[in-house]
Amino acid sequence: MESASRGVAETAQAGKRRLEGALSGSHQRQKGVQGIARNCGGVMSRQTCQVELLTPCFCAGAAQQQAEIRVPSIRGQWRWWFRALGGAPREEKDIFGGVHALEGEKRQDAAKASSLLVRVPDPAVSNRAVNLNDLQWRDAREYLLWPLRPTRGSEQRRGMLPAGATFSLEWSWRREIEPRLREKAEAALQAWLLLGAIGTRSRRGFGSVWPRDGAVTPPGGLDDLAARLAAIQKVFPKADIAVWTVAAEQPTADDALRALGQWLKEWRAGSTKSVPNPRQWGRNDHDAPLGKTDHVFRPALGLPLTQRYSGKRSFESSLEKAERWASPLHLKIARCGENRYVPLAVCFPDMAIPEGETIHIAEDTGRGQPRGPSRRVVLKHDLLKAMLKPPAGGRILVSGSPQG
Repeated sequence: MESASRGVAETAQAGKRRLEGALSGSHQRQKGVQGIARNCGGVMSRQTCQVELLTPCFCAGAAQQQAEIRVPSIRGQWRWWFRALGGAPREEKDIFGGVHALEGEKRQDAAKASSLLVRVPDPAVSNRAVNLNDLQWRDAREYLLWPLRPTRGSEQRRGMLPAGATFSLEWSWRREIEPRLREKAEAALQAWLLLGAIGTRSRRGFGSVWPRDGAVTPPGGLDDLAARLAAIQKVFPKADIAVWTVAAEQPTADDALRALGQWLKEWRAGSTKSVPNPRQWGRNDHDAPLGKTDHVFRPALGLPLTQRYSGKRSFESSLEKAERWASPLHLKIARCGENRYVPLAVCFPDMAIPEGETIHIAEDTGRGQPRGPSRRVVLKHDLLKAMLKPPAGGRILVSGSPQG
């Protein structure tokens, strides 16, 4: 993995300095994660970061027609990234709180308040609700947003915040916690800001967040981004995560989103109606509902999976005991300078459906009930493993757990 080494090129010491500089706030920028409280006065001191949405965001509460950046959504993302990077359950509870008893805890002592206070004093809000027809996209972005296609039963309109919308993210600590836990929490926040997103289709490039100013500063370029990620790996050395670029830098975020859509489509497509030359994994899975194979590949990217054929026949793939399985593959737009938008793939391989699992394929009548018995096929990871290799001209930024 010499290319991986070059992708995370700077030394661990240099990467650590960059993380420290990014997270230490506007004063004494080289003090690092633990310098935040010292700079700002300790417990209940407030940190602020200006955050920008690089791509359209579909983030709402109970009212799906209104888009809004909400604190519960941000806390959920922050907590998810902490857990995904390898934060232990007890550490997670110490930081974010919880109500369920962990191993060794008495039931009556299970509830614990969060140590972290999160605020969004100026939430971005939009009353514009759209579906895929309203957007009138005729390119690969449409492929990434297929759930917003109108159906017979729903217009599928969702409130949308436009690319370029901004909000302030504030956080403070209600009580003292161990310095190493604070460092982990801050590193998880930066991981979300650099690699994550928020809202519907956040794993497919929409709602890509990016730090603009404040306690977390934007990377100065791709080398800086790689060094930041290397430093985060130092904080979470067991994190099983791979990050790579899937295409060259693009002049706009829309162009980068198109590049992401085209990249994913070329890997997954199963017929020449979608791409000129479908790859073997897509061709195999295209015929699976028709009984022409005993194994499949695409469910490794998440379930349920719906396949529609000409003649309006539709089939759905699922697990026997789980209707849904979130994709281990996240697509992200990063910005590495003025007019320099980078399409990224972020993968957590250990979050994929285990290889060898049985996938059930059943015909769907459109009335919520499958028709006829389901076919059983075996999941293989060949497609997922092939996707982890960057295309020609791509670059590996993180190549998995350094301890793996």
